[in-house]
Amino acid sequence: MNIKEAKEAIKKLKDQGLTDEQLLIAWHSMFVDDKLTIDELEMLCLLLGYKFTDKFKKMSPKDQKTKDIEFVEE
Repeated sequence: MNIKEAKEAIKKLKDQGLTDEQLLIAWHSMFVDDKLTIDELEMLCLLLGYKFTDKFKKMSPKDQKTKDIEFVEE
């Protein structure tokens, strides 16, 4: 999925009534299930206007999947 497609998908999902929080949780679940890479997750979050906290970035890959994800608005 390229950036244009991701933006279109985000718009459609938000038009269906999904909140930012719901999208972030769903994407993290996809990351946990190995359906998204950490880079893909980060890109989607950035497109939505959020970024990972420094604490989350410093976690091990295992902890990134098992601990609560941390975002901040840009």
